[in-house]
Amino acid sequence: MLRLIALALMIMVAALPAYAQKRHALVIGIDQYQNLAEGQQLRKAVGDARTIHNVLGEIGFDGEIIENPNRDQFDSAIDRLEATIQDGDIAFVFFSGHGIEVDNANFLLPSDVRTVDASGRPLSRRTIQAGSIDATRLVADLKAKGARTVIAVFDACRDSPFDASVTRSVGVSRGLARMLPPQGVFVMFSAGAKQRALDRL
Repeated sequence: MLRLIALALMIMVAALPAYAQKRHALVIGIDQYQNLAEGQQLRKAVGDARTIHNVLGEIGFDGEIIENPNRDQFDSAIDRLEATIQDGDIAFVFFSGHGIEVDNANFLLPSDVRTVDASGRPLSRRTIQAGSIDATRLVADLKAKGARTVIAVFDACRDSPFDASVTRSVGVSRGLARMLPPQGVFVMFSAGAKQRALDRL
């Protein structure tokens, strides 16, 4: 699957208009989640991120790779990417790690995402959303910064890391929801809508 993503990326970038200015990228891979059980940790997300980062360098992207970031580090990396974008540039984001869908919106989970509150009770929908990265908002913010083209690849279509009680109460479902990107935005997933991508066999 990763080879297909890399190939599609190279074809897509080759087809972009020549008047695009600079190419900026943010690549994030998270294997280690501080508050998840051993069986919910990932094994290939960081390795996949490194591969994509190398491919991006080969096709002219000036990018940053972040491994196992917490929420603050995730936000800071996004801020740095946004600060580099000027009108007409290409912005690329790759995320490999845990992601969830809540109310038909997709959220990327940082390494310090919590599964229970301070009292040990299941998290509310609002708390889960506040502790995660809204994928749609991330893409929209990059476009608003002036990027002519935004390419986002979300390798995050895995089972919810939250227990069954949280999944039922906040409407979390397996896989990610379909996104309808605006003009100039390309979004790729590692699996179809509502489908699960495997981290290991």
